[in-house]
Amino acid sequence: MSSFRLRLRAIAARILYRLAPPPPPAPVQTLAIAGGIVEVIQSRHGLMLVPRADTTIGEALRRYGEWAESEMTLMAAFIPSGGTVLEVGANLGSHTLAFSRLAGPEGRVIALEPQRFIHACLSGSIALNGCQNVRAFNAFAGDHTGSFLPPTIDYAETGNFGAVHFRNVASAARSFETIQMICADDLDIPRLDLVKIDAEGMEAEVLQGMAKTLDRLKPAVFAEATSQDRSAAVEAILRPLGYRGWMVRAPAYNPANFRADSFDIFGGATETNILYLTEAQAGLHAALIRNLPEFRPELMAD
Repeated sequence: MSSFRLRLRAIAARILYRLAPPPPPAPVQTLAIAGGIVEVIQSRHGLMLVPRADTTIGEALRRYGEWAESEMTLMAAFIPSGGTVLEVGANLGSHTLAFSRLAGPEGRVIALEPQRFIHACLSGSIALNGCQNVRAFNAFAGDHTGSFLPPTIDYAETGNFGAVHFRNVASAARSFETIQMICADDLDIPRLDLVKIDAEGMEAEVLQGMAKTLDRLKPAVFAEATSQDRSAAVEAILRPLGYRGWMVRAPAYNPANFRADSFDIFGGATETNILYLTEAQAGLHAALIRNLPEFRPELMAD
């Protein structure tokens, strides 16, 4: 969910922060956990367990009470009451909680998060908010089933935990905990309204592993765009299934954030995602996509 450009701008923002510190944020009620590495905060969409050392999504949640809220506003149009959402790369659950509310008690949210510790935080937030329509799996979606050893991460040390990737993981130091990789097709989902993918460069593999489900149910797809080559791989899967894409560039900082904090810690950085719709969906949501440029991989700057 963060790119190299986002990280550079975040570094620049931190330098500015030290040279000219902003006013402190408004006091926030938190449930302190003595000696722990997480805290419970009140976010826009409910109570959340957030690692204290997370420098990007966690920091945004602590300071603003939200993360990528403009994305959530767009995706909400595709989640009817009673609908089903598949979220690949749910992270801490800033969108999961919103999906749960929108889908309602008759709906369903299937959230996949491969990082064991982050999945534990996600599960805690789901329980704190009584989201009984959410099923959270400590697994990763890909183009085959199996298991692998993830990179070793110390969640007490500062880092961008939302940028952990599982491509070429064999070349990194690995932990002893195996993580399951599944194909979303194997979930045999009877209804699917929206697929949200934040897989740090593995979007094409995720989609390849659910091609039958996409062809059968034709959900809207909201996927992170990380590079020209990776986006071209996504296009090669979705175009033959009748999908077209629209580019969604959203600022990481929301001036109308939940806590009304006026300081942008991201230095103007933006997130790039692609909204994929069938022709029927595009016609139904013409007003929503009117001002979005139609996506072509060459629009991505590697």
